[in-house]
Amino acid sequence: MVPLQIKLPDNFLNEEIRCDYTVSSQMKEVWAVELDLLALVNRICFENDIKYFADSGTLLGAVRHKGFIPWDDDIDISMFRSDFEKFCKIAKKELKYPYFFQDEHTEPGSLRGHVKIMRLDTTAILKSEFNRDLNFSQGIFLDIFCNDNIPDDLQVREKFLSKLWLLRDKSKKLNCLTYRYNYKDDKSNKIKILLKILLKYLFAFFKIKNFYYMKIEKLAKKYENTPCSEVRILTYNDFNVGIYKKIDFKNCIQMPFEFININVPSGYEHILRQQYGDYMIFKPNLTAHGDIIFDTNVSYKEYLKNNK
Repeated sequence: MVPLQIKLPDNFLNEEIRCDYTVSSQMKEVWAVELDLLALVNRICFENDIKYFADSGTLLGAVRHKGFIPWDDDIDISMFRSDFEKFCKIAKKELKYPYFFQDEHTEPGSLRGHVKIMRLDTTAILKSEFNRDLNFSQGIFLDIFCNDNIPDDLQVREKFLSKLWLLRDKSKKLNCLTYRYNYKDDKSNKIKILLKILLKYLFAFFKIKNFYYMKIEKLAKKYENTPCSEVRILTYNDFNVGIYKKIDFKNCIQMPFEFININVPSGYEHILRQQYGDYMIFKPNLTAHGDIIFDTNVSYKEYLKNNK
């Protein structure tokens, strides 16, 4: 495993059974790298008065397990827009190899719709992306999402979100024609394929950003200075994220997460009930990331080179 800045408790990396689920020593190594990233984010946020909150499965894990959900494999946190932009500005300057700040600005074509803090000397590759010759970094990561204000007026909200979804579709299609284009999947004639390959390399050579996604980022901030009672992640590629009451995020409190602490929103009970119903009932399952290839010993570049 790569060296970490944090000190691991004795036996942390040992295989363990939690909630009748076996957590392998290999997954424990992945957790250790992710906790190292969390400690880094914790430090940056503490030193710069930035507020963040555990999100999704990480929030559930903190409340129910005091750490990772046994069958989970990543860490998710969220921030409000002002804190998010402050964090991004600082982290882009502060993070040095092997740590890396990834978004559409630092790596055009990644188009995740959120920020990833990652270790470049490790591997975390989606199986669906393994053979696609992608040019962006694919190390073990921590996800940071931005919660933006949405209008209280439901008619205005519907028009606002519809415009965002239309831009999102366009941004994904443009990315498929450029950075993510793979001629092996294309059934077009040779001239069209050559034109698409040329387009892909033009975007890559000049590091052209996805202009539709840039419009999404700009539109997502529209109600930043407008009094609103609810928030939503607007730039992420998943349409199914929830809408939450801002009052549930009024304060943050610290809870144990494995052997370090993590911030959770003061209204975590309401948030978790909205997300999971009776969130104390265990539902072992693969997470959305259940199809990731992890390696804590080599970089994604070396892994791809040795396994193609």
